[in-house]
Amino acid sequence: MWVKNIGVGLLLLCFGVTASMARQTDGLPKDSLKMGQQVPLTYYDRIEPTVSEKYVIVYKDSLCGVYDIKSLRNVTDIKYTDLRTRDRRMSDEGAVTVFVYACGKKTGLISLCEANNEYVSIEL
Repeated sequence: MWVKNIGVGLLLLCFGVTASMARQTDGLPKDSLKMGQQVPLTYYDRIEPTVSEKYVIVYKDSLCGVYDIKSLRNVTDIKYTDLRTRDRRMSDEGAVTVFVYACGKKTGLISLCEANNEYVSIEL
């Protein structure tokens, strides 16, 4: 897996922070707001650029998610009430973009590996 700093994730888990790993799968429902679904950008109400040339934040019906403009796919579900780019760094595996999210009253971080669209979501 691309995450080299697994110790950080284990440290967060030790202090009671919930972490969940997610990746694209073909077994998702055929819903256009789910990750991995190929959807044209014209489907969305609004598109917001990020620091990465690969990703944009898309909005549909007051919810948002991360979208890969190179493969025309949702990287995350379109379920967040707020989503902002926090940082972009280079790692051994390539660029990693970090987003801050709100999903109702829940908040957290999403670290997204640009090489393969795998991400780690940490609820704060």
